[in-house]
Amino acid sequence: MSVAIPGLGEELRDLGQALGILDNSGDFDPGWLGDPLGNLESLLSRTEQREAFLRFLDDVLPPATIAGAPAGEKWHPLLGTQANGNLYLTVSDQSDGVTVGIAGEFGSSAVPTVQARLRAQIALIKAGASLGLAANATTGPLVIDLRLDLNWTRGAGGHPIGLKAIVIRAEIVPDPVQPSFQLHVVLEQLQLTDAPAIDKVLDAADLGRDAPDLLAGLLKAVLAEVGADPTALSLANHFLAFFGLGDAGDIPAFPFAQLAEGPAALQQWLTSLLDANGGAVSAWLSHFAGLLGSAAAVVGPTNGPWSVRLFPFDGVGGFSFTVERAGPSARFGVSAALGGSLVRPIRNSMLSLPLSSRRFRWAERDRRECFPRPQCEPA
Repeated sequence: MSVAIPGLGEELRDLGQALGILDNSGDFDPGWLGDPLGNLESLLSRTEQREAFLRFLDDVLPPATIAGAPAGEKWHPLLGTQANGNLYLTVSDQSDGVTVGIAGEFGSSAVPTVQARLRAQIALIKAGASLGLAANATTGPLVIDLRLDLNWTRGAGGHPIGLKAIVIRAEIVPDPVQPSFQLHVVLEQLQLTDAPAIDKVLDAADLGRDAPDLLAGLLKAVLAEVGADPTALSLANHFLAFFGLGDAGDIPAFPFAQLAEGPAALQQWLTSLLDANGGAVSAWLSHFAGLLGSAAAVVGPTNGPWSVRLFPFDGVGGFSFTVERAGPSARFGVSAALGGSLVRPIRNSMLSLPLSSRRFRWAERDRRECFPRPQCEPA
């Protein structure tokens, strides 16, 4: 028999129904006490709880308007009001269930001549009649877009060509059996002659092994434009260096063209990244953080594991990305820590990539908590 709870606001009622504590009428369900964990686990798989959870998200984290986001997909900002970007929980509610993911966007202001925006998104969970990864055996693809808005007009301002924007899209499919990587470049409203401007799509697979170098040269030429915003320069430089195309040469070049031949090229690249006394992987992590607007230093011993803080928690901790070499594998994960008198860092190894065999796999969850502070490892 349910117990009425008068006076609950909409947000609390939606939260209670999402957690299974309240029934569809908004009354307390004593049956919840018999299986609280089971009710929590069904938050996304049970239709009533899922719908209440989505209402709760809309109330406490109103979705932002994101240009270019898929129709019907909501982006809920997680870091409050930010000037140049945010971290988002993405929700796509469809007839066969809901897909939940994570996304981030960071970019320059609207003032400079050359503007840039970086967007990364990955679908994590698909919930309908059952709950699982977004693409059955794995998550959805990780999609990274770098957009440079130029608004060049042919013949105006000394520009020999017309070009509205350059969009670089990298798509990584973390399939456990056959991972893949694609790189596309879109030249929006390209005009070389008096003919009408067109969108020109360049596929790195068609351009061959020289495609990364051509891309790097194109970006450097564009960013030489007077008036480029410092944020645009930073994003583009971090993007190039992240794939080993920067001027410093401290990171091995990513093997774009060789990926179609199998995972060996990626494994060799990872081995080179992790075998340089920590210098290459530290530089790589630093550029990864830079893409998300973080200037945090990479921490960790020479032989790893290495970690870089991506987002702070209002001065009391933060969310970090971690890399380590665990025997014959490269392991990637995340960690979170809260400061204060109690410190409870939580680490979760998400993906383990063998450096010699053909099969990739998701890592077993490595969740660690420590207390008190002197016994904690750095997050």
